[in-house]
Amino acid sequence: MCAKWRLKLNTTKTKIIHFRNKKTPVTNEEFLFGELKLEIVKIYKYLGIIFDEHLTFEECAKTLSKAAGRKLGHLFVINRKLEGIGYNTFTKLYESRVDPVAFYAATVWGTKNFKFHETIQNRAIRMFLGVSKYTTNLAIQGDMGWPSTSNKMKTCVCRFWNRLIKLPTSRLTKQIFLNDLKVRKCTWSSQALKILKTLYGEDTTLNDFMEGINLQQVKTKLNELDEENWKREIVKFPKLRTYRLFKTKFGKENYTQQFLSKNRRSLIAQMRTGTSNLRIETGRYERQRNQNGQLEILPAEKRLCKICESIEKVEDEYHFIFECEKYRSARAILAFNIEKLGKKYEKSTDLLGELLTEKILLKIMADYIDYAMEMRKTIEKKGGEPLPP
Repeated sequence: MCAKWRLKLNTTKTKIIHFRNKKTPVTNEEFLFGELKLEIVKIYKYLGIIFDEHLTFEECAKTLSKAAGRKLGHLFVINRKLEGIGYNTFTKLYESRVDPVAFYAATVWGTKNFKFHETIQNRAIRMFLGVSKYTTNLAIQGDMGWPSTSNKMKTCVCRFWNRLIKLPTSRLTKQIFLNDLKVRKCTWSSQALKILKTLYGEDTTLNDFMEGINLQQVKTKLNELDEENWKREIVKFPKLRTYRLFKTKFGKENYTQQFLSKNRRSLIAQMRTGTSNLRIETGRYERQRNQNGQLEILPAEKRLCKICESIEKVEDEYHFIFECEKYRSARAILAFNIEKLGKKYEKSTDLLGELLTEKILLKIMADYIDYAMEMRKTIEKKGGEPLPP
């Protein structure tokens, strides 16, 4: 046919790929086009999707995450030029510029579980909150309240399931889907059905989903699973000792939506997530010798405050805000502003939680942290104490 119509084959794009299980060896057969032997390859890119010989889609997900990372870089530039943007604007930009690239064709490969995209999303959150790479992922995810990348991929799969269900049986795509359902082993349909059973219960059957599924209900159930996983994992991190005192629900926090400068938002986020420049955090990188002469991490109870030179007080968030004598002038301003808002100033973990959570208190808390941190730097350098403004 090609000779008849004087068509030439583009051999650089025409390849053979043998899809198979990992235990099955690659075929020994030769594939010819006329006298030309076609190359057998391990991966092949078609319409932007990278297919590998075992259909793991790992290379595809990795490539898409790199492209999404470049798009995220553009978002960083926008944020820098505008000197910071609000939560809703940042979320909208991320969802419209980065997610479409990261989850391109996720309807096909979204049944798999990849961490590449989660890394990109965590980078975006860290940039917005102004925290370092050492901040626990669970803390920043919990404060931002974005759906997990796994959640987004599964939503894409469920949306495509609905689309396939609604197709007329005359369509080739629908016929392939129905045949795929009959195989029920290591297929896209079997993986999609597994996701649905996770959401709706193992006692459900295929017939329960053949009329379509409520996508909004799916999103709700996926969010509930995200929150359950977040609550289960958050107790495993000692760094989040203060965070757990006031953060009990997964979801966006007031300070992320409050009109705060990038610096003030960063100060609040660091204080909440346990990554401020306090010795309870920096002390984890200090070493001491034990009785056997071996080096070990400095225990939390020995990370004492060097600013007030206390012999018994650990420099944690509570000590920094309520106890350290070197910040008494800044603390007096904090107490005055709290009482000015009609609240009682009493040193307690409850008040600590309110200062880092409640909308009306966030600005004065950010002011205190900013001023106290400047005092701390001066004390560390000169050993003096600046006068209050």
